[in-house]
Amino acid sequence: RFQLLPSESQGANPRSSKSSDMARLLISSLILAVHGSEIQVVYNDYSFAMVNLASGLGECWGDSRFGGDCSSVDFTGVTKVSANARSMAALTSSGGVCWGPGGLSNGGDCSGVALSGMKDLYYTDFSFAAVDPVEGRGVCWGNYRYGGNCTTIDFSHVTQIAQNRFAYAAFSASTGTMQCWGSDRYGGSVAAGGGACAAFTGTSLDVSGTTQIIAGKSAFVALNKNAGTITCWGLSSQGGDCSSVTLTGITDVYTNGVAFLALNKNTGSGQCWGNTAGGDCSAIDFSGEVQIFSTQSAFLALKPGSGQCWGNTLRVATVAAWTSVVSHGSTATVLPFFSWMTPSFLSAGVDLAMEATGAPVEAFKALTSTPRVELSLPSTR
Repeated sequence: RFQLLPSESQGANPRSSKSSDMARLLISSLILAVHGSEIQVVYNDYSFAMVNLASGLGECWGDSRFGGDCSSVDFTGVTKVSANARSMAALTSSGGVCWGPGGLSNGGDCSGVALSGMKDLYYTDFSFAAVDPVEGRGVCWGNYRYGGNCTTIDFSHVTQIAQNRFAYAAFSASTGTMQCWGSDRYGGSVAAGGGACAAFTGTSLDVSGTTQIIAGKSAFVALNKNAGTITCWGLSSQGGDCSSVTLTGITDVYTNGVAFLALNKNTGSGQCWGNTAGGDCSAIDFSGEVQIFSTQSAFLALKPGSGQCWGNTLRVATVAAWTSVVSHGSTATVLPFFSWMTPSFLSAGVDLAMEATGAPVEAFKALTSTPRVELSLPSTR
């Protein structure tokens, strides 16, 4: 789970110094530059875990209470790794293993969960869900209130699964139905073990024809791209209520977590809803070739030669320089970058980053020796 911005506190005290923030960003840049699918890296607010799927080696570092200690974990045969807010889980060829806080609150204990044959992992802040889409099976564990109980969900026809911080949604294209579990306030279900999704109005949802589920932090949006319509549910103040949206012919939906943007790219029109950190885009011009980017507090609509931002005014950067930065007809890749992070600093900074976060440097190098690891650096020009 890649998250470059500060997260809400989960009860521990993560390092907040500039060196720690720098190290997290360096690690994230390194993670994104790893070649091949053999290496998987996940992290939550407190810890990192890196696993070499080919060699079966794994290392963890950070807060030992929240996944930073995996010294007792056997990574042999691991096929997939995931992390929620406080715990970590890995699927293996013969089952699975979890570490971090266990019990009913977090998901760090999956010793009694039947994980054999599971292929995919999903998570909320305090639970995990493992699914075998071929056989149509699924199991959940962790905090029952936030998705740890899916005993009544029928996974046999599920084609899409999405999760927000506290709930899951699963759509079956063949039956045109949506099943939810987790907190009803955040779009889950009032039924124990899951069932009908809890709409903000308490009414049933019309989700037939859904082509994509878009999950924010606390709400879901089902997009029917063929009909150009959307259906929303979850926390109304963060996007679960889209009754004010009048846009038709919707082709794309974006979220920054607490607000949503619906676009009709054929007409160049858009409409936003949800939290004030992006819920009003009435002054934004979406015509022409546009790319959408977001932080947790704002959106950026980027065009060749221009850009427009909206959201939390305290965290929205000016874009006066976009004309000189983005040439006509170019496709932009926007990455977090600071002026003090020069290529020479970054290329020499991997060990520094590992040391600043308490990482086992030599073990890291051994894990990443095959395939080769490189840093892909943004241009400073």
